[in-house]
Amino acid sequence: MTRCYTIHDGCVYIYVTAGDSLIDLRLIPEGLGVFGAEVPWRLSPWVAVSEEAPDEGLRLLEMLLRSEGYVRVDANRGALEDFFLRGDEGVLPLRAPKVEETVPLHQWTLDDRPSAQARPSLRRTSRRRRVPKPVPIPRAP
Repeated sequence: MTRCYTIHDGCVYIYVTAGDSLIDLRLIPEGLGVFGAEVPWRLSPWVAVSEEAPDEGLRLLEMLLRSEGYVRVDANRGALEDFFLRGDEGVLPLRAPKVEETVPLHQWTLDDRPSAQARPSLRRTSRRRRVPKPVPIPRAP
């Protein structure tokens, strides 16, 4: 299963393979100007294509797609159009996609915790100094 996108001169192809589900286009804000009434776009079960999208919208869309687990792949338009029409994954160059490493936030497991020996002890390491009790000062009569 692969979730990919390709950008060619203001045109973005978002596509999936091996039975993976395509991103819900309702997750993409209309303010980006990528999938909305003001730009031509089309949809198949495997590919969503938006044409003539603004550069700023494409930049923000790319960030959204990466956060959803999509990988940018350099593929030619002819192969993508063929995949749009037929759904034949053999035309896509998915042998070794260029993967950009991202680190998800807050992905901790119990194994990531420090061991009991590495944790600081709550016991005191030195004896506590005794502070003498205050001596009352006699008042003048």
